[in-house]
Amino acid sequence: MEEFFINADPDASCRDEIAEWSPADIYAKIIWETFVCKADLFKIAVKGLSINPGDGLTVQVRAFGAFEAPNALLPCRCATCASISFKTYPVTLSQFNLEAVVCDLDLYDVGNVLMDAYLIAMANSWAQYFDREIYDALEEATPGTTATLPVALACTPQLQTTCCTDIALTELYNALHQIVASMREGTGIAGPYNPDYVIVSPTVAAIFKRMQTPTPMPWSVGDISFDSEGRLKKWGSLKVIEYCGANPCASTQGEVMAVIVDSRRAVGAVFGQRPKLYKFFQTNCNSWRLDNWAYFGVAAMDLDAIAHIVNP
Repeated sequence: MEEFFINADPDASCRDEIAEWSPADIYAKIIWETFVCKADLFKIAVKGLSINPGDGLTVQVRAFGAFEAPNALLPCRCATCASISFKTYPVTLSQFNLEAVVCDLDLYDVGNVLMDAYLIAMANSWAQYFDREIYDALEEATPGTTATLPVALACTPQLQTTCCTDIALTELYNALHQIVASMREGTGIAGPYNPDYVIVSPTVAAIFKRMQTPTPMPWSVGDISFDSEGRLKKWGSLKVIEYCGANPCASTQGEVMAVIVDSRRAVGAVFGQRPKLYKFFQTNCNSWRLDNWAYFGVAAMDLDAIAHIVNP
């Protein structure tokens, strides 16, 4: 019976040509955006700063030091005045803009997903820029405390035949603890300080992920820890921010390899106006103009609340 189901002639001549109706491309429902370098460094900025309309363009934090120690006096002796120091830490606003134009014909061609992509990319650009400004203010400041490594960082593992001979790892570890101790003793207007964050690049953080031996180093147990994605999250008593915009691991003389801060006083970042979107249609150009404006200021404040680990 099967011969009844065998065609003697091919069906090619019966097919209709529909290429004109077939889309040139088929797109997945997902859209990938370019990852930008951001780490939410606002969390280490001084809290409580604000500038309202009509308040001018600068906000200042007033600070005072401690009194001198009391004096023991003999009978009928007059006291002498003790003194304290006063200081202000200013942060000044500047105006920032990010602008783009979206052609309406392109929107008609691609769909509203194109406008969404522009808006997401703009938001990411702001986040990346603000983090960069905060880090630069800290990295370029003249810190109250500096720990210079005995030897420049070796950015690739340099192990000998016995345990724990990676000098870069041990020197970084010791430098941080030296800085924390120095800041806690404190000599500045607010001394002693309480450092709570350290900012490093992923390549510097990777030094603490190097294998020494199959057994963890006894002195690092509980002192170094990582999150579920393998990022360094704790170094000594400090919370770690792995920031892709921080100086990468290098042996360059004087290069800052880690920034340590007391986040109560180290850097001020303030908005007069957060990024605000203005979207309007240009009839003579058949396009949409997207304008973002922000009033933002950032500055290193109490330099004694900032510390650097640097290459020799």
